[in-house]
Amino acid sequence: MILDLDQPSTWHEPYTPLFDDDAIVRVKKAADVEDAACRLMAELSCASEFATDQAALTLRQRCMDVFFGSYTHVIACHGCRVRNPADYLNHGVRQSDPEQLVEDLLDMAPDHSTEIRAVAQDLGWRYFAWNRGMVCFLLSQKWAVAEKTAYARGSELIRGILNRSNPEIAQRYFSDGTPSLIRCRIPVDWLVEYSRTGAVHETYATTPLCTMLRKKFISSWDAEGATWTEGGFRLEKSIPPELIECIVDMSKYVNNGVKGSH
Repeated sequence: MILDLDQPSTWHEPYTPLFDDDAIVRVKKAADVEDAACRLMAELSCASEFATDQAALTLRQRCMDVFFGSYTHVIACHGCRVRNPADYLNHGVRQSDPEQLVEDLLDMAPDHSTEIRAVAQDLGWRYFAWNRGMVCFLLSQKWAVAEKTAYARGSELIRGILNRSNPEIAQRYFSDGTPSLIRCRIPVDWLVEYSRTGAVHETYATTPLCTMLRKKFISSWDAEGATWTEGGFRLEKSIPPELIECIVDMSKYVNNGVKGSH
């Protein structure tokens, strides 16, 4: 079974039985139901080491049991600038190679090589090390569309260089390719083994129940907005082509400008 945080139909049935949990029964009986629900959601969604309520910790574990017992994969979206869709569909999503990304930009703007190298060097080795070998993902396509996310416009590293370089370089870069999201099926065990963004498996495990709690107990919560999940994560793992569901064209949602815009 595949968990898609944008699609309640993929998690409503497995998580509904958790509403008999003592922690949720306690919310229903509280004098201020909304406040009690907010406090429970905070306990469920924070990093596990910061959770203090024992009943909430027990419920977190039940969420984990549902997650690992019900699902084999999760949906996650990799933002990139697609120039050749067949390259991804045939070879998958490769791990980031910052040095090669800079070389590709140099090939595109050889007359600005000195400027590009200077800006890349100024960004520092820490930035390169942070990105090297990683594949970055967003948790929600709906959130990416609503936010007109910059992640679909191309490499974060390259966009950082472009923001500090001659606008002509950006014009060349953004005139080529299509801002896109690549929807992938990620095996749940990869979230534990290869994640370099904390316990992202806990985020996937608790988000469905938190969303259900919001919709049930928080009267001001927007029903459509309740299905959006912000944020993302990094995997130190390439994605083979058989795990790619589709490539989503984001060009009508994303501004191709560089400075001062998404």
